[in-house]
Amino acid sequence: MKMHKTKKITLWLVIFLCLGTGFNACTNQINPAAWVYTEGNIQDIEPMDDGTFSYALVYDAKESTAINIVGKPIKGPIRQHYLGKRKQPLPDQRIRLRYLREEPVLYELLDAIRYQSE
Repeated sequence: MKMHKTKKITLWLVIFLCLGTGFNACTNQINPAAWVYTEGNIQDIEPMDDGTFSYALVYDAKESTAINIVGKPIKGPIRQHYLGKRKQPLPDQRIRLRYLREEPVLYELLDAIRYQSE
């Protein structure tokens, strides 16, 4: 049985829509109650040999429910390292962020990091 071109296109369109809907259902947004809001600060700014900068964003995770491999609670401080950045961040700046209560190393910045040239 031969399909007409328009039927083939319609079939592929339906397949893509179904795949897209299924993918979207699997990646629903994280429950807002899973996030904890806090502040971190920029520390340990170092120039690199290639002219870029490295630094750390450090924050506490006091409300974390995560447990490490030896059974101890993960409360921080947590250090997120940035490498190869072309601009030097302003030292000791406070950055609002949120982290996942069950996985505190997963975070989202709520403020932009400010740099020397800005």
